[in-house]
Amino acid sequence: MTSKSIDFPDTNLNVELCFIRKTRQNKKTYYIFSRADLHKDVAKELTKWLKEKIGKHTGKNYPNYSPLEYGNIEHIDLSGLDVWPKYKKDAFDIAPKSDDPLSKIKTNLCGVIFYVKLKDSIIGMMRKITPGNLLSKKGRYTLFIDNSAFNSLKENKGIILDKDADLLFYFSNDKDEALILNKYNFNYLFDIFEQQQKDSQAILDLCKFTKGHECIDELKNSVETDRQIQKMLLNPIVKEHMHEVTFDVIKKLKTELPEELSYDIDEKNKKIIFPEAKRREAIKSFIKVLSHRITQTVDGKHLIDGNPERVLK
Repeated sequence: MTSKSIDFPDTNLNVELCFIRKTRQNKKTYYIFSRADLHKDVAKELTKWLKEKIGKHTGKNYPNYSPLEYGNIEHIDLSGLDVWPKYKKDAFDIAPKSDDPLSKIKTNLCGVIFYVKLKDSIIGMMRKITPGNLLSKKGRYTLFIDNSAFNSLKENKGIILDKDADLLFYFSNDKDEALILNKYNFNYLFDIFEQQQKDSQAILDLCKFTKGHECIDELKNSVETDRQIQKMLLNPIVKEHMHEVTFDVIKKLKTELPEELSYDIDEKNKKIIFPEAKRREAIKSFIKVLSHRITQTVDGKHLIDGNPERVLK
């Protein structure tokens, strides 16, 4: 499935610039946005960067976002991201602060936003940067060369940028869309792994034999700490069919793989009993095998069949 591209509007407005900082406290991420004051000539140049970047993708269609795919440009509905409302609310309506010292901006710096604010919408791009991109140490100078001669000496104070973008975005009252150009940096800017932990747990909860289980803390921890488990649970087929898992499926898996799956079956109460010893390993193996079994299809029909030993190796 493909979605339309993002087009640059016909406007004479120049870009504005906002730094992204984030901190983490008590397992929660907090975002801080700082808008910079731009000289008119710099704003014009950055506007050219944005226009050129968007222009490369004008008229092109790209596949919709998949958390499991890497390497391709993807279209995404930003409204599905947990942290997007924070960006939308705080990043674009703050006044510029020309007196913010670079040392303050440098703390917890993670990205920069170039954007054009239109009457009813905003279009722009985001780029991951780090504190290392800021030049703020006193006593450090750059000697510039031109025509084989050093002709300028300036103290380092500023920011190192390139023309690349990790995300191109457009949003209005009824749209929140973007093109992901670099999935790794996109994940970082939007704390995607934290969201995937939550989404994975919600998918596992669709299985009535794990939701509310007496070992729920261990089940939750297995999902939160194992990226392989998260990726398997985030598979759209697993999400769609997890609720179909029956007690007969649980018993069949145990019968087929008695050595790999160490849980026991409570026939009377229709419960899974995980062992006291090596419980963590038993839970992880169960989730992996179950997820793998759900994804197996033949001729588009959903089957409980196959060879799940592969996921244990």
